[in-house]
Amino acid sequence: MAGLALRCADWVDAVRARARAALLVRSAPEEVAAAVRVLLPLAGRSRTGELLAEYRGLLCGAPHRRAVRVLVADSDRAARRFGVALALELGEYARGDLLRTALRDRDQVCRTLCAQRLLDLEPDQAGRLLLAGDAAVRELAVAALPADVPATRLVAPLADRARMVRATARWQLYGRGEPPSAVYRRQLGRAGRSTPVRLLAGLAAGLGSAGTRPTCRP
Repeated sequence: MAGLALRCADWVDAVRARARAALLVRSAPEEVAAAVRVLLPLAGRSRTGELLAEYRGLLCGAPHRRAVRVLVADSDRAARRFGVALALELGEYARGDLLRTALRDRDQVCRTLCAQRLLDLEPDQAGRLLLAGDAAVRELAVAALPADVPATRLVAPLADRARMVRATARWQLYGRGEPPSAVYRRQLGRAGRSTPVRLLAGLAAGLGSAGTRPTCRP
C-alpha cells in the first residue's frame, strides 16, 4: 500500500492516475495507515495535488471509522496527529477521552488538540486542565477561564513556570482593568516561610514582566 501511495507522485501521468484510482478504493484500516504515512510527506507537491484532502474526505465516511481509530493509535507521529485531528472532526472522542488525552498523551500536538476541543465543549473543564503538565494545555485553560474569575484563582497561573501561561493570566487581569502588578505585589507580601520556592520564583518573574501593558494578547 505504501508503494501504491508513492506511485501517486510518479512523474508519469498515466501511472499517477492509475495509482490514484486504486488508492481511493483501498480502505482497510492497515492499508489506510500505510497510505497516510506516505501521503503526508507528499502533500503539497504539484504531482499529488489535492490527493491527501481527497483521501481524508474518503475517511470521513461512516464505513471508515475503524480506519480512523487505527490512525489514532499509529506509531508514526505525523500519521497519528492526522488521525487525532480527523477523529476530533468526526466526533469520535468521548469527553472523558478528551480529558485523558489532554492530560496524559505522549504527543504535545495531540494534547493541545484534545484540550481545545474539550474547552470548546465544556469551558468549565479549564480548572482541571490547569493541572496539566503541558504548558500549552495550561495556557489554553487560562484563556478559557471566565472573565470574572477571582484573582485568587489566577495566582497559580500568574506564577506558572511557563512564560506564556503567566502572560495569558496577566491578560485576564488586564481585560477587566485590574493591574497584574498589584496582584503580584499583594501575593508576594503575603509570602512566608512556608511559601513554596517555585511559587515565589514565579511571582517574582511575573512581576518583572507586569510593568507594561501588552499591545496584543499573547
